[in-house]
Order: sequence, then structure tokens, then C-alpha cells
Amino acid sequence: MLSRIVSPILLFVLLDIASPLFGQDYWAVPVAGRTRFQEGGQVAATPLRAPTAVVRDRTGNLYIADRYDARILRVSPTGVVTTYAGTGFSGFTGDGGPANMARIGAQVTGMAIDRDGTLYFADTDNYRVRKITPAGVISTVIGTGRPQFNANFIEGGPATASVITPWSVALDGQGNLYVSDASIWISLAVGSGVELGLRFSVRKIDLRGNVTTVAGGGPPEFRGDGGPAKDARVGDVEGLAVDAAGNLYLSDAGNFRVRKVSVDGVITTIAGNGQGAYSSDNTFATGTGLTPAGLAVDANGDVYVADEAASRIRRIDARTGLIATVAGSATFGFQGDGGLPTNARLARPSDVFLTAPGEFLIADTLNGRVRRVARATIDTVAGAGDGAGGLAAEAFLNQPTMAIADPQGGVLIADRRNHSLRRVSPTGQIARYAGDGYPGFWDGTSSLALFQSPMAMVSDQSGAIYVADTENHRIRKIANGVVTTIAGTGVSGFSGDGGAATGARLSYPTGVATDALFNIYIADWGNSRVRRIAPNGVITTVAGNGRWQFVADGMQATVAQVDPFAVAVSRTGEMFIADRDNHRIRRVDLSGVISTAAGSSPGFSGDGGAAAAARLFSPSGVAFDSDGNLFIADYDNFRVRRIDTRGTITTIAGNGLPRTVDEGGPALQVGIDPFSVSVDSRGNLFIAEPFNDRVRRIYPRTVSAAAAASAVQLAGTTGQAISDPLVVRIVDTTGAPMQGVRVRFAVTSGAARLDPAEAVTDASGLARSTVLLGDTPGEVVVTATVAGIAPVTFRITVTAARPGPRIDPGGVVGAGLTRPPVRALTPKGLMTIFGQNFFAGTAIRQVTEADYENGRVPARFAGVCVQVGEVRAPILVVTATQITFQSPRVPPGTTAVPVRVITACGTADEQRSAPETVEVRSAAPEFFYFLQRSDGTNPVAAANAVTGRYVGLPGMISGVEFAPAQPGDVLTVYLTGVGQTNPDFEPGEAGDRAARATGAVRVWIGQTELAAEDVLYTGITPFSPGLYQLNLRVPAGTGDGDHRLLISVDGAQSPPPAVLIVRR
Repeated sequence: MLSRIVSPILLFVLLDIASPLFGQDYWAVPVAGRTRFQEGGQVAATPLRAPTAVVRDRTGNLYIADRYDARILRVSPTGVVTTYAGTGFSGFTGDGGPANMARIGAQVTGMAIDRDGTLYFADTDNYRVRKITPAGVISTVIGTGRPQFNANFIEGGPATASVITPWSVALDGQGNLYVSDASIWISLAVGSGVELGLRFSVRKIDLRGNVTTVAGGGPPEFRGDGGPAKDARVGDVEGLAVDAAGNLYLSDAGNFRVRKVSVDGVITTIAGNGQGAYSSDNTFATGTGLTPAGLAVDANGDVYVADEAASRIRRIDARTGLIATVAGSATFGFQGDGGLPTNARLARPSDVFLTAPGEFLIADTLNGRVRRVARATIDTVAGAGDGAGGLAAEAFLNQPTMAIADPQGGVLIADRRNHSLRRVSPTGQIARYAGDGYPGFWDGTSSLALFQSPMAMVSDQSGAIYVADTENHRIRKIANGVVTTIAGTGVSGFSGDGGAATGARLSYPTGVATDALFNIYIADWGNSRVRRIAPNGVITTVAGNGRWQFVADGMQATVAQVDPFAVAVSRTGEMFIADRDNHRIRRVDLSGVISTAAGSSPGFSGDGGAAAAARLFSPSGVAFDSDGNLFIADYDNFRVRRIDTRGTITTIAGNGLPRTVDEGGPALQVGIDPFSVSVDSRGNLFIAEPFNDRVRRIYPRTVSAAAAASAVQLAGTTGQAISDPLVVRIVDTTGAPMQGVRVRFAVTSGAARLDPAEAVTDASGLARSTVLLGDTPGEVVVTATVAGIAPVTFRITVTAARPGPRIDPGGVVGAGLTRPPVRALTPKGLMTIFGQNFFAGTAIRQVTEADYENGRVPARFAGVCVQVGEVRAPILVVTATQITFQSPRVPPGTTAVPVRVITACGTADEQRSAPETVEVRSAAPEFFYFLQRSDGTNPVAAANAVTGRYVGLPGMISGVEFAPAQPGDVLTVYLTGVGQTNPDFEPGEAGDRAARATGAVRVWIGQTELAAEDVLYTGITPFSPGLYQLNLRVPAGTGDGDHRLLISVDGAQSPPPAVLIVRR
């Protein structure tokens, strides 16, 4: 498995490759919103979206499941909040690894924690219950990731093979886990056809990992009190609790009851009369109305229930059977901190957790807070307000999905999870425009109207605003401060074509548009149709047949299949549809025929070419500007793209990453997650970003002029940098400095090198380039150019000088040449120096065994030495601008060391470069790569240990034979920076046998950490000084893909660009 054949790999990976540069003509600036969650921040300043479950461990740490945020947060006793599980992106990954690197679903609907601190949670969207150990490792306890209830559920069988849709969880004193299940049930019985429905039950997972049913198991109904629980029927069970004696309590929300399963398996009702509306307190619990959610039971057997619809926490007295409110009041909302709990206002609390006798925590869901009742007082322990009034830049948005400009110069925002529309004034102040922040439905004045997850808006020529009120299944109109319904009944479904839109049924409308004739277009997403309301109020279908999967084009749009998430109408009357899950933009022409304007399969490609040949990934928004250009919110590509009137597609915003780092700047350099896009009359684009909780404006900027901001007549000596950089200032048509403009500096006469050759202007509109003069005396002329304006010219008079070596700033890097580079020396690791005047000519000098001195790589090679501190380093490769060397030994405890290049080393003509200080670490692993791709993923330099073939895609590098890795393959992957080995070899010594790394090694392929038996060897590559290799076996379950390859040595991790190409 140990290989000596490494020279071709070194030739691939030791020499740098330049990446292309692109133009920039759009600028991004923030409009509203800021980061909700700051890792390590104070919980009092951290807004929550919709906390649904809360627990506390024995040391006082609080755990909060925050719906829609795809995270579980941990709050320390001092109020510091961190991510305990999830990444903020919903999905399923990471089992067996760190929970804070795993993906979880957007809905975590129940949690429980045992005495040892192991946290169990219902990962509802992933159809699993998962657990997190005190060490932070996540795994699945029950569930397969599929929703169907079928033959895969085996009574008494293993939980991990059981299909489940979990909602709530609880633990008993012995560590048995209880889970409420609301699974889809499919019957394929012979003679009965296909039957589909829901089956509600409560399951028990015992200490051996086997699962049994303890209650329910049939369709939702109320049945079975007084008999065996497993023969009874239950509804949607939203809460579970177990008392000290082992009795199980259920929040049977579907039946508006709290029920008890005794230790002998008999089920009874202890609260609720089957009606959801609150009726009374201080009466027998079985006679009152309630809508139970989370449950808790104290040492006395008293049961605490979160009564969602009544917005109360209520207690059922175990001795008397009476029920009473212990927190909340008759009024829904937020109020009362610092006062009596029964005077406070709550908003649909989902969970309650007991912390001490008579003291408890509340997941106050629609208030976005966790509240605490202690010593007869209620207060907030987590969550903050949304900044409804004040500066828009300081406000918290909750997954905004649309923003449009209003005629007064303000911006309206559909703040989806705040269930309201908000307005940013021209002065940057934010206020509620319509809706009060809570979900509901009410027509009337905008201040009193209620919305439920409004997702899209558009305005017509009169200034009226139309809103896609998505979860109310309606289209609403706002005019003169009054909200009315113009389409939809509030019931999800499809009906009403040919009649009044107010009597028609819609299903989750996600987009709305208007045309010049006052027609209103609806992306009726849940119905897989686009519908149109004529000015007379009659609704019809204009695209879609009710099925979403793409089949074909070239037919009438009303018989085509579409997944319409947004819609826009061109100035010529053609309709364009964001066909989201078909990854297309569809065009409906004036004759009603549908075609594809852009997109095909999911992906990102095609910029600069015809839009019809490009690839999109879940486009979710479309909008036209006044010139007829179409803008696309290419959501899962994290970009905004433009199709011009010639049909050419380009990216105008987004760097392909969703997380925002810079609030504003050149639009192509900013991380965005554009859910929607709109355009105002001046060409400003507004994008709403639900993941980043922001609204941004993107606008085109026009360069007007360039002028020198430094001297244009300079002087210098050959081989030296001139003392001051060349500086150019760029301004726009108003004379204001323009940031983010690319300025190209070029030597038009004479010999010189520019660093950089292309610079981007800063906030002052300045771009700089340093000139390193060549070896020829005379005049050097440098021009600075920006397309479309006159260039700036600089002239430098050059006199002769003897050139010496020069290391580029930051030019000592790991030999893997990762971008950004690894700037750290490790014991016997390979390093590369970039600079000038290291060697005369253009040749590449590479050490061979004939150059060895006393059996070792020489410390003086081609007349060059590299001095690290006070020690000369072994040198492997020398060119005029690049040196590869092996780190020598440095004194113990050294944390940084100066590095110098010496030319004419050992002679009277020695010249030394200025020192470049480099950090010293015990390990800084870095893979070598066959190439560095433009998308930032780099195939690692690896070979199949059996066949000897290099690992990669055929044709990846011309003339080299590649084959992808397959599960079960044993691979040799080349790297450096692994650190000390046993046995130890001296720097420059070509070890003739295996020597393993002494540090603790862990390896991941994708999110999967390799088992110890699959990490076969990590250590030196014999006969190749400084080169290390990792021998691994690809796990059998590895799927196709370019998987991130990560190695950790004593906690030091390799950089992220490394990928391993696997194809079955």
C-alpha cells in the first residue's frame, strides 16, 4: 500500500494555477434586517423564530428547539447561546458525527433529556427520533427517513428499521423512550384496492432498541377509555410525559383531551371534554375545553399542560381532579413580564418543562420567547422582539420572502414568519404596514388585519398592493389603508374557475403579478397552476393542469405540467413562470403556448450564453425591468441572474454561497439566498433572503471617470519595487467614489511586474498596484484602464541595479497551494515560497538523488538556500519565482519563525531577501490536488492502491489516466503537514520504511467519519522527503458525488476545498 510513485503528482500540485477574473457592474446594499443568531452571543439579544420545545439539564443548560431555524440552541447558565445541533439549513446529514455539524429538519417538535444529559428529539421532517450524547455526537434512535407506515414496522422489532413520523418524546425512569407517531398508512390488501390515511399511536423503544405500540395505532378518533390503551384510538398526540410511578400521559390534541395510560396499560381521560375552546377553570378537568400540546408531570402527579388555543399553561391536580390556569390569561399576546404569571399574556405556547416544584419553563411559540415562572413571577429567559419600530438595519426579520418598492420611495417587506407586512421609509425607519405579527385572518384596516405567512406582493398602476397570503389560501388587496380579500375562501383546494375569484379555492399561493390591463396573476403553487383574475373579478386557469412534474413544451399552457412558484408578465403581455422544482423558467406566449426560456436539470451553468441552454437550481422568483430584461432569483444557486433582451443569461449578484459575510459591496462578491426578486422603475432590484433574514437592494452603477491619486512620474532601480504604489480613483456620474470597480493595470512599455495586475476599488474609490521593476533600465509605462472610460498613464524612469531575491507578502505557504493558503510550518512538512529573483532563467530545477548530500536532500541547491530561523532547509524545487522546501527542525516552543531566501548562497555575492515571518504549528494537514476548480472544490491527489490509477474523472487532465473511486476501494491520498512520526527521520532524509504520524488522526468523507479500521495508515511516503500519505478504505455505503475529504491531526483540520470523487 505504500507507494514510491509520486513525482507526477508533485508536478501537478506543486506549481500554482491562476484563476479567471470577472467583471462587476452591480452593487448590493442592505435595506433591512440583521443576523438573528450570533454564535456565543447573549440569549437576551437573540430573537427566536418559533420555539416549540424546551428542556433543561441538571447543570442548568437550557435547550431550545426553534421551528423553521433548523437548529437546537443551548443556553448556558450565564446566558451564552450556542448551536447544539443543526446548521441552519434543513436536511438530514451527520449521524455519527458532531451534532452542530449535522443537518436536522426545520421542525423539531419535541425533546426530552435523561439524567446523564443525553438529549432526544423528534426530528419530524426527517421522520426520525435522534439523540445527542453529552459528547455532542448525534445518531438516529428510531425511523428510516420515510413517512409511510407499512410492513417495515415490526411490532417488537428494531427501532432503527421502523417507519415513523414522530411528534413528541418522553423518557421514563428506566430510560425507556416514548414517541408519538402520526404516520401515513397505506393498505395494499388484495381485493380492497389502495387505502391511504393517517394512523396515530404512541410507541415505546426499550433499552434493547426494540419498539412496541403502547397506545393507538388506528385512524384518528376517540375510542377505548377504560380498556387496553393499545386497543384504543387516539388523535394527534402533541405531548407526552411519564410520572415517577411509570404512568404515561398523552396530549391527545386531535381529541382535545389529556389521557393517561396506567402502568397496567389501561387508558382513561383526565382532562378535556372533546371541545377545543377554553371554557372554565377551577372545575373538574374532564369537563373543560382545551387544546393540549406539551405536557409535564411533577412529583405529586400533578399534570401541567400547554393549552395552545387558550394561550395558557394549566395544571391538573392529581388529588382533586380540578384544573386551573398557572400562567397566561384571557388575552392573547405578549405582556406581563415581572408580574404574576396569571396576569401575563402568552401566544399559543407549545411546551412546558418543570424545573422545580411550582416552577417551569414555557415555549411561548408565537411570541418567539422562552418564559420562566418562578417565585410567582413570570419573565423571559430567551428571545427578543423584532424591532418593529426603529432603524431597519437593526430590525429582526423572520424569514422575509418578498420586497417591493412603493411609490413614496419606501420598501414593503413580506415578513413571512412575522405574519405581517413591514415598511422601510426612505430615511431607513421600519414600521408595521399591515398585520400585527400573529397568524390569523381578518379583513379591515391594515393595522387590524391579520395574515398568515404572506409570501409575495405586487403593486398595480394605481398603487394598490396585492398580497399572496399563502397559508390563508387567499389573495388580499391593500388600498387606501384597507385590506380586502379578492380571491380564495380560506380553504385549501381547487375550484371556482369561470366564477368570482372570491368564491374560488386556492392552495398555498406563492406568487402574484399584474399586467398593464389590470389582470392579476396568481402562482397557485399547491394546485400546480397559474390563475388569472380579470378586472371583472372572474378567475380562470392560464397555465398548469394540476400536476407539477415537467413533461414537455410546445403545447397549450393549460394542459402543461408546471410547478409555479412565481410569475411575471412582460411588457408585451407574455407570461413567465418560475417553475421551481422543474428548475426552469417557462414562457407562455400570447397564443397560450408554453416553452422553456431557461433551465433544464438542476445545477449552475450557462453564463454568457443562451438562457435556454443554461442550468438553474430551484428558481423561486422572476421580475422584469422597464427595458425588458428578466431577472431570476436562482434560489439554490444562491444567485440572481439576468436574461437580457437578446436571450443571454448572466449572473449579476451572489457568489454561490448563502451565508452573508459582507452586508454590501460588489454584488458578485456577496453571499445571498435570494428567495424573490422585484424591480422598481429606476432599475433597483430588491431581494428577500429568508435564511439571512435580510432584504437587500441591488443596483447597477455606471463608472464615469478615472484619475491618478498618486504621482504619475516616478523613478526606481531594476529588480526593485518602487517605493509607493500606483493609485487610481474611480467615480460615478455624480462624482461619488465607486467601490468594487475592477481596474486593470498593465505594463504597456518596458519590463515590470504588477501586483496586483487587477485591483478592486475600496470604499474611497481607490485601486492600488505595486510595481516591481524588471532587469532592463529605461522607461516603464503603466496604464490603468476601466472599460468605457479614458485610461490613466504612469511613467517610471528605471536605472540599473543588481536584483536580489524577494519573497511576496504572505508568500510562504503550504505546498498543497490551497486557496486561501495554509501559512504554517510543521515538522518536516513541505512548504512553497513565492517571490522573485530566486533563479535566473525559466527552467524548473527539481532535486534528484544525484543531488543528495550524505544521503539527504541538499540545503543548498541551484545556488539557493532557504533559511528558517537559524537553520538551512532542504530544498526540493527551484524556479525563478517559486521554491519548494522541507521544514527543518526549529527549537521547541517556537511559535513563529523568519524565513529568508538566499541567492548565490555560500559565495561572496550572496543576496538575502527580507524575512517573511511564518507561524509554527505541530500539525497543519493539507492535501495535494490534481487541479483547483473554479467552484472552489479541488480533487485530491490520490491513487488506487491496487490498480495504481489516479482517482478522478476520465479526461480531468489531458493525457493522464483517471478513474473515480468506488466503495470498498483502498486509496493512497497524498498530503503534507501531518507532523511528527514514529520512527522519526531527519529533515531531508528519504525514509526507507513506513513511519506513522504520532498525532491522533480522524478522517471524514462528506459528513461520515471513517471507522478506525478504514483509516489504514497515516505517515510518511517512503523515499519522498516531506511527502505524507493517507491510506484509507472507501466505506461501502458511500454514494456517488464529489465528497469533501477532511483529515484532523490532533484537532488541526485540513482546509475545506479537498474533494474525493466517488462513482459507483
